[in-house]
Amino acid sequence: MLKNLLVWLGILCIVLSSVSAADKISAHGIEGRRWRLAKYRDGTQNSDEQGLIAAEKTASITFAKGHIHGSAGCGALVGTYSLSGDRLIIQADFFLGGLCTREESVQNQLILTALKGDLRVEEKDGHILLRDTSGKARLLLAPY
Repeated sequence: MLKNLLVWLGILCIVLSSVSAADKISAHGIEGRRWRLAKYRDGTQNSDEQGLIAAEKTASITFAKGHIHGSAGCGALVGTYSLSGDRLIIQADFFLGGLCTREESVQNQLILTALKGDLRVEEKDGHILLRDTSGKARLLLAPY
């Protein structure tokens, strides 16, 4: 009897921990995978995807357990994020491990600027579009 009670108690603990973990998984699927930073805002005032330009140098980002890491093209991209529904708040910075070309430095800065702040997450054709609170497209993330 006591053995059965302990078995059921163990099963209950496993089920409850699974439910708790499932609550933390993003509905968007942005977390726990590596994304290519395919396009980013070039500094224009366009509010649609027309203001996004393709990344010249391969850039990537991974969202995992409140932390981001990757590369904006030259150097390392690191920081933290919080995700609640479709709201994504990112605090990011990059670190250089060597010399970057002028073009790489410009791309780094524009991607960093596009990442920072309060963003809205939209799924679109298997990609993730990040918009600022005014609706301007900031970044397009493509799956690897």
